[in-house]
Amino acid sequence: MNLSKIKPSGVIHIFALLHAAVTILCREAGIGDELFLTVLTMAMILLVCLKKNLNLEFTAGIIIIINVTGYLLGTAGANLIGMIFSSDLAVHAISTAFTTELLGWGTILVGNILNRLRLSSGSIRMPHMPWLIAVVLAIFLFRLAIIALSDMNILSNGGLYKNLVRLMYNIPVCIILICLNIIYVRFARTRLRQKPEYLRWITLTSFVVLAVLGATFAVGIDLPFSIQQLPPVHDLVETAVVVFIAEILFYVLIYMADYVRVTHQDVKAEKMKRHKAQFEYLKLKQQVNPHFLFNSLNVLDCLICDNKNEDASLFVHKLAGIYRYMLKNDSLTVISLREEMDFTEKYTDLLKVRFESGFEVNVDVPESFMSYDVVPCSIQMLVENAIKHNRVSPDNPLHINITARNSRIIVTNNKYPKVALGEDSTKVGLNYIRQQYIDLSGNDIEINDNGTDYSVSLPLLPAQKTS
Repeated sequence: MNLSKIKPSGVIHIFALLHAAVTILCREAGIGDELFLTVLTMAMILLVCLKKNLNLEFTAGIIIIINVTGYLLGTAGANLIGMIFSSDLAVHAISTAFTTELLGWGTILVGNILNRLRLSSGSIRMPHMPWLIAVVLAIFLFRLAIIALSDMNILSNGGLYKNLVRLMYNIPVCIILICLNIIYVRFARTRLRQKPEYLRWITLTSFVVLAVLGATFAVGIDLPFSIQQLPPVHDLVETAVVVFIAEILFYVLIYMADYVRVTHQDVKAEKMKRHKAQFEYLKLKQQVNPHFLFNSLNVLDCLICDNKNEDASLFVHKLAGIYRYMLKNDSLTVISLREEMDFTEKYTDLLKVRFESGFEVNVDVPESFMSYDVVPCSIQMLVENAIKHNRVSPDNPLHINITARNSRIIVTNNKYPKVALGEDSTKVGLNYIRQQYIDLSGNDIEINDNGTDYSVSLPLLPAQKTS
C-alpha cells in the first residue's frame, strides 16, 4: 500500500479501524490500551499534518490538543454509547473509533483553515524536530502519570470531571490563567526569542509549574469567592491534574493563535515588500523612460534653436526637478499630496511646452487636503496615461481635471483614444498603483469609464512621517 496516495480522509478511516481493533485486542488480553491508543493517535495526526503541509509547531500543538480532547471525548463518548449497547467490548470499540474520526476530521479542519490563510510552511521544517519529540515524550509521561495515579487510587472515580467542573465554575481563575498565558507568550516571543533553547525551556517549565500551583491553590480554597481549608492531598492532586490539562490547552491555543497572528503579519509585510519592489521597478522604468526623455530633449533643442534661452533654462530646471523628485523619493512608500502635486505641476508644465494648446490641466485641490499622503508618482502616472492613450491636438484638446473630495483625489480626462497600433493599455502601472493602495490602506482605487470621460479616484492616506 502506497501511503503517499492515500487521502487524509482515508488515513482517518484506517486509524479509526486500527483504534477499534487495538481496543478489542487489549480488552481480550486483559491489558490497558491507553499507551497504544496514544501512539496511534499521534501517528494519525502526524500523517494528516504531513499531507496538509503543516509545520512542526502546529503539528505539535495539534497533538497536544487532540490527545487531551480525545481523552475527554473518549470517556464521555463511552458513557453515551453505553446507554445503547450492553457489551462493554462493543462500547469501547465504537467509542474509540468514533472519537478517532472526530479528532482526525478536527485536524483536517485546522489544516484547511491554516492553508486558506497561507500560513503553512509548504514543507516540514526539521530544525524544530526537538520541539515535536519533546511534546511526544511529555504526552507519554503524562499518560503514564495518569495511569500510575489511578492504580494508586489517588485519582478517584469521577474526580477529574468533578474538579474540571470546579475549575470551569471558577471564572476568575480561568481568566487570570488565560491572561497570564497571553502575557507569557508575548514575552517569550519578544524577549526570549534570541535566548538559548535550554533557557527558553527552563523559563517555560517554571512558568507552567508556578501557574499550575497557583491555580490549584486558588481552586482548592475556592478563591476569590471564599477562603476554605485546604482539601485532602488526593483532592489537590486531582485538582492539579485538571489545572495542568487546562494550562497546557490554554498555552497551546494562545501560542498557536499568536503564531497565526504574527505569521499573518509577516506574510502581509512580505507581500508589501514584493509589491513595493515591483512598484519601484516601475518607477525606475519611468526614470529612464527614453520616450519622455527624448521628447523633452527635442523640445529643449527647439527652444535653443529659436533662441528662447530663458524658456530653455526654465525647461531644464523643471526637467531636473522631475528627476530629482524621482531619485529623492524612490525608496519612500508614501509622500505628501503637496509634494506630489508640485511634482505633477512640473511634469505638466513640460508637457504644455511640447503640446501647447492641445493639452490643458485644471487643478482644484483645496489646501485642507494637502496634508494627506499619496503613493509617490501615482497622480503623475495617471496624467501620463491620459497623454499616452489619447490623441493630443489643438483641434481636440485633452482636458485633465485633478480634484479632491471625500478624502479622495480624482484625475479625470476626456477621451480621444489613439488608433495607432501598439497603444493598447496593459494597465501595468494602474495595477501597481492599485496594489500599493490596497497594501497601505485596504482601500482600492476606483475607475469610471462612461465612454466620453475616464476617471481614476485614489484614496488619500493619513499623513505619516516618512524616512
